[in-house]
Amino acid sequence: ATTEIYTLSLHDALPICAFVRFLCRGKKIFRKLKVPMVRRNIPEDGFLSHQRYAELLRSWLSPHDANIKECLICLFMLLYGQTVKKTVRLRMSGITKRQDGCYRIIFGRSEITLDRDVSEVMSRYLEQRKALSVMDEEWENDYLFTGRKRGEHLSEAAVNYYLKKHGVSAEVLFSSAILYAYQGGITQPKVLVKAFGITDATAIKYINMINPRLREEAEKMVANG
Repeated sequence: ATTEIYTLSLHDALPICAFVRFLCRGKKIFRKLKVPMVRRNIPEDGFLSHQRYAELLRSWLSPHDANIKECLICLFMLLYGQTVKKTVRLRMSGITKRQDGCYRIIFGRSEITLDRDVSEVMSRYLEQRKALSVMDEEWENDYLFTGRKRGEHLSEAAVNYYLKKHGVSAEVLFSSAILYAYQGGITQPKVLVKAFGITDATAIKYINMINPRLREEAEKMVANG
């Protein structure tokens, strides 16, 4: 069996939600059903300006030794649309280095080759991580970004602290990642899904907000696989 994905407006989804509640409450089913809702609205200030985007990118691609980790995390979020939760859970086992020096990393459902400049920041961080992990006896920790406690990953609170330092939020970085990818030529939902490892519904939501005229085409494309 195949699963078809549709994004419904709130008005269209209400009857379906009511029917699902009826099934969950009054019928014997193996597990509770749930209708996922995807918000279509993005705040007007939900994207970074071109100037701010360029400033942050330039800063994060040339980090000082003291903040390599936080800059790499921010780059993953700004350039590859990774959420805080996904970023702190990245694993060393999902990372490989190609012969040309660039890294490949698993983001969600996709394996992505990092840009050369980002790969250079990654190399600097991995060297630093290796040195620190030996000192802290954390060389067996498979998380890319290790936490304070042995065997754990970096906390989401720590990442949010990094973002606050730079005056940005996870939501703004995510929406900006998709906006500038779209402006760079990634205009199809399926390509966004592969590029960022996000869901079909999320790709449709942001494509629709960036260019509403693509809504019908995007939904048909995802529904048809």
